[in-house]
Amino acid sequence: PHTSSKTDIYMPTCNYPRLNMKHVNGASITLIRHLIESILVSVDIAIREGALFCNVTCDQGPFKTKQLARLGLCEKLLVAIELSGRINDTQLGTQAIIQTYGLLAPLIHHNIMCYPALKVLLYCHAALTELPGVVKQKKHAGNIHT
Repeated sequence: PHTSSKTDIYMPTCNYPRLNMKHVNGASITLIRHLIESILVSVDIAIREGALFCNVTCDQGPFKTKQLARLGLCEKLLVAIELSGRINDTQLGTQAIIQTYGLLAPLIHHNIMCYPALKVLLYCHAALTELPGVVKQKKHAGNIHT
């Protein structure tokens, strides 16, 4: 039986930040867009400074610390994804989802799955299906008439 603690490597916690919709609804689209862009830039800087690139699992430092850092950055990106959905900005939403996947790619590649990472991936999948024109449905061969 796993306990949910900050020291558990297989079940780290990933708190999903909740947005105060009163403030989001009162903010202008331009302000929200700038907030999303600042989140994307700050996460990109943190990835570079922490060497959390998509092709690196554990390079310099403890494995657990790097993976928890990845999940922490995913939390910030979830806010950007939610905000981009609120203002219907497909480009910023897609960029945040791709950046999130880049953070989780080493975990997926090495079959290191933990519950928070799975929750983040499911959230990203749901967000992708909501973006218009990003995910296209395949047509069945039987439905095509010539």
